[in-house]
Parts: sequence; structure tokens; C-alpha cells
Amino acid sequence: MREGTAGPLDFFDRNSVFAAKSPASALLQILSPVGRSSGEVLRDLTKTGVGLDMTVKDVLQMLNSDSHAVILPWIEQSPSVPGEAKKQEPSLRLNGAAVLKKDKIVGRIDDRITRGVMWVRNEIKTGIITVKPKGIKGYASVELLDSNTELVPSVTGGKWKIAVRTKMEGNIIQNATDRGMASPDVTKKLETDVERDIQNTIMVAMNQVQKRMKADVFGFC
Repeated sequence: MREGTAGPLDFFDRNSVFAAKSPASALLQILSPVGRSSGEVLRDLTKTGVGLDMTVKDVLQMLNSDSHAVILPWIEQSPSVPGEAKKQEPSLRLNGAAVLKKDKIVGRIDDRITRGVMWVRNEIKTGIITVKPKGIKGYASVELLDSNTELVPSVTGGKWKIAVRTKMEGNIIQNATDRGMASPDVTKKLETDVERDIQNTIMVAMNQVQKRMKADVFGFC
């Protein structure tokens, strides 16, 4: 995806699209440890709901939008575990995303920022959020069960604004704090910290992509 993408993408319709540093031919030759093709592995990775899943149709729509900005999941070969390089079979992984403007890569973002973009785009399907509740020792983890994000436009002082409203439901799957989760005060603190974690993730993504890269991959335009 180093070269311009607009022309080649016209030949495809529904296939998933990725960005990578390595040539596509090299990545497609990598087999998973269980002997499955890399194409099958990539399809499974995009369907987990953890990372981005961008089809050619999505990319074409973004390229034809007013912003001409696109975001693509970044794939690469998984790094070898130190001391086990000879034993470990090569495999693929998703590692953040690439941001494009007018079909040229302008930057890369890590997994956390990618999740922030996905929150705004209402594409978060699953995940685990780990927080340290304020005033409580230890950590707690919440598994995401359902979420929904709405972009609500408004006009204030003659200027357009967009509010990002996100709702989620989750279950506490791990409690490594010094408190029991049966207490309403404790669960309220946990809810507040999970909310703050999501807000911070979204703000970091917007600052990095929207402001620094000047790329609207959120669907604001």
C-alpha cells in the first residue's frame, strides 16, 4: 500500500483491505501454526471485532468523501519470542492501522488509537477494558458486551459541533482490587473509570488523527 491505491481498488468490490510494509506476496505465503493459509487467518482476524475491518467498498467510499481520508488495518509478521525463534512458526497479526489521505499513507497509529477511532465510528464489537479505580488499590477488568456510538451535530454561535455519545454494557471478569464489587460505591467508581478510559482513548485518537494528521477518518464530513 505504499503506492497510490485508487486505481487498483477499482477492480475489487467486497474483499478486505490491509496496509503493510512487507510485500503482499510475502505475507500471503506465511502459514499459521495449524497449517491454515494467511488469507484465512486475515479473515478471522478482521471478524473478531478487536481490530479494524475495512472492505474495498468502505475504502472507495472514504476516498470519494470530502476528506479523502482512509484508515486501514496494519498487518505484519508476528515477532519471534526471544530464545524460541527456531521453534516458533511464523504467523500474522494486526498491529494498529495506517492513515491515508488521497490514497497516500500519512502516518501509522497504535492499537489504542485505532480503538479510539473505532469507538467514534461505532465499530467496537468486543474487548476488555482494564482500569485502576480511583482511591482503590489494584485493578479491575470489564468485558465489553455491547456498545453504541452516535454522532450528534449541533450549531453553537454559528459554528458546527459534533458530540460523540457512546454507551456500553459490560461484565466484570476480573477483580484484582482490595474491594468487593458488591458495593454500589465500588461499582460506581469502576463505571466512572471505565467511562473516563473510553473518553481518553477517543480524545487521544482525535488529537492524533484529526488534528495532527488532519485526516477525518471518523465520518464527521
